[in-house]
Amino acid sequence: MKEEFIAGRNPVAEALRSGRALNKVMVQDGARGVTEIIAAAKQKGVSVEFVKSDKLDKLAQGVRHQGVVAYAAPVEFKTLEDALKKAAAKGEAPFLLLLDELQDPQNLGALIRTADAAGVHGILLPKRRSCPLNAVVAKISAGAVEYVPVIQIGNIVQQLKDLKKQGFWVAGADMDGEPYTKANLTGPLVLVIGAEGKGLGRLVKENCDIIVSLPMQGGVNSLNAAAAGAVLMYDSFSAHLMPLINSSFAPGQAQATVDAFQDPDQRQIAQAELYYFSGRAQECRNIAELYLQDKDLCLRLSAGLLYSFSNLTLGNPSASRMGFRNIQECLRLAEENSASEEVMASCVFAGYLATVLMQSRRLFRQTDFCGTHC
Repeated sequence: MKEEFIAGRNPVAEALRSGRALNKVMVQDGARGVTEIIAAAKQKGVSVEFVKSDKLDKLAQGVRHQGVVAYAAPVEFKTLEDALKKAAAKGEAPFLLLLDELQDPQNLGALIRTADAAGVHGILLPKRRSCPLNAVVAKISAGAVEYVPVIQIGNIVQQLKDLKKQGFWVAGADMDGEPYTKANLTGPLVLVIGAEGKGLGRLVKENCDIIVSLPMQGGVNSLNAAAAGAVLMYDSFSAHLMPLINSSFAPGQAQATVDAFQDPDQRQIAQAELYYFSGRAQECRNIAELYLQDKDLCLRLSAGLLYSFSNLTLGNPSASRMGFRNIQECLRLAEENSASEEVMASCVFAGYLATVLMQSRRLFRQTDFCGTHC
């Protein structure tokens, strides 16, 4: 079997931690901050070789290696049964991500990273016209490719039909769909993200149970596949964070539910949620901004998410990134203050999401997404 290389400190560290078979770890002479990687390699019996930087540059082929490169067997594809067992072991409804001929390695890596953070149990990747699981994908995923089962499939339409027979609900992302905020993305779910440029294939789209879109009100009319996928994966997780989403109310009773919150701060955050889901992103942002420095981590985290996504909707990427940095600060504070498991889980997920979107260099390029997903 042909060897592959893994470049970068996080990808190599996660490969070691996950137990993936590594043949050798090469470290740049004089590199700092790699002591733990060297110790982990030696503990697992993996040989460590110190080399000049130009050798690593040649091996990495343009991938930023940070002074560490490892030789490894290729990532093994898993089976659908592996993904379903993973869901059953956690007592969760299966959540699968299907990528319809996605070919950009940075988008694929970012989606794998977000999928790991969002609790996706498996990623379905067609054999034909899809990006391979190469070193660039592993690097962008920050090692998440070692943990999320990636399943190679044949015909996409037939696979969707088979999954629907097993009780899965199939949701596709496309600009012609209904706003995702009105959709129920829970239960056994397959989320389908289309290829850069052309979006979902016609037959794939016809075999989705529901088509969802992201509301866009700014000058930018689209997000790339990684960003849109992150928002939609996040939606299935967001009920753990914000009070209105976490409430049950009859149709037409959302405002009454907001007004019923006894705590004035919870009521304000719930009002911001209602504004956002009603297409009033500007008013949502105005309220959320007031709570970005709140001492209550749950309020602050909810505000950070609302502020970030309302600014995405309004086409303000710099302000959105500021909101995501606030989310990362919440994670740091939660760790320092030994927050509850529920708060920590919410902070960790939101922190991963923030990192993925902030590091996506082409977050707002129309050429990546061509308006097909939102």
